[in-house]
Amino acid sequence: MVIGIANLVAFTLLATEGNLGGWPILLAIAAGALLVIGLRPSTPLPPEPDPPDGGGPLVELRPI
Repeated sequence: MVIGIANLVAFTLLATEGNLGGWPILLAIAAGALLVIGLRPSTPLPPEPDPPDGGGPLVELRPI
């Protein structure tokens, strides 16, 4: 992720020839905000239910 941020900054500086107008800064802020929103931790999953007979197979396995 650090390489991507460095690439964005370098490209912005090269594309605007060092003159950072308003739009590159706005795009960088918007990209950073979207990254924070997208990388927020998700809610944990509920625990798995216990098997009905303590961990054995759910159906009886017998040879044919």
